[in-house]
Amino acid sequence: MRVISLNQVLSVAFTATAFAQGVFAQTDSNFETTFQVRQRAASLVLREQEIRRIDDASARCFLRAKIAEFMFENRVEELRETASSMADRCLSEVKSSPDEFSANRRKLWNDYFIRLVDNHDKEAALRLRRLYGDPADNDKDRGGSVPISSNVDTTVSRVLVELRQGRLPNNLHEIFSSFPPSEDVQANRLLAGLADYLLATRGVESTEGIVEIFGRFFLEDSVPEQTRLKYFDFILREGMNGLTAPRQQTSFRSFYDALRIALPSMERYQPELVPRALGLIKAMESKLSTKERNLREAFKAIDESEDKTEQAITEAKNASDKDNARMLWRYAFQIALAERKFD
Repeated sequence: MRVISLNQVLSVAFTATAFAQGVFAQTDSNFETTFQVRQRAASLVLREQEIRRIDDASARCFLRAKIAEFMFENRVEELRETASSMADRCLSEVKSSPDEFSANRRKLWNDYFIRLVDNHDKEAALRLRRLYGDPADNDKDRGGSVPISSNVDTTVSRVLVELRQGRLPNNLHEIFSSFPPSEDVQANRLLAGLADYLLATRGVESTEGIVEIFGRFFLEDSVPEQTRLKYFDFILREGMNGLTAPRQQTSFRSFYDALRIALPSMERYQPELVPRALGLIKAMESKLSTKERNLREAFKAIDESEDKTEQAITEAKNASDKDNARMLWRYAFQIALAERKFD
């Protein structure tokens, strides 16, 4: 995964002309794929104007992060500077809007963006460290950094040792993001270890951040059934714990969101869990404020729509409550990722 950004007024200049120049330098075999990726990249950059209008710092940060990941995963070199700029924008919002992020989320986003940029632009990463702090100075309760080897198997094995001993490496996302697309096997080894770590972890608020950053990876088609099932068991367990134990509101909401986002995947891969999940979601809604009735209606409209992505975007734009808008934007992006709708 990697990051993108927008230079001041968003490069509308990155549209047809700039992308076409790079496209024609490609071999015939890569032409179509490269063109499609750059078209999507241009379209995503232009989405920044819509993101700016979202009245919620956390939702803006989440969406920029996912767009950035797409840019770096697909190595759109023309947008590397844009990516670093977007990371800067998100970190600035995390710093200036502390009420919209829990302490764990602030640390997690700081780690995530700085390490992500560091993989692709050392100079920009140094500047971000000076402005927002070095991730190495954060998360003293976690397991420190795991050295990244040129041998992916070696790196993953080191991570698994840490996870089995109950320590979460603070550069876990950096490691995961460094995997090339061909390394599904190693990525799935890491996810399996992370799923075991989550199931063995109780009463730790920081797991909310893990769910927010890594949750969507457990829902991908390439993930083994047992690993995905463990993730489902974890979010179901934590959702139930939130109903019966004293809860920190942001954590409770994170697991409610995780259940809603995981529901389509659950329906596809583990339909036997759906009645339990729906019952839990309904019970969790009763613990939240009455605004959840509006959210339920929004999800119903999305589920009944022929174009779920566009309906989700419409519902997010029309939501009057910040939490609901955040959830709906995240859900819209999850649907778009699943349907490969980047245009």
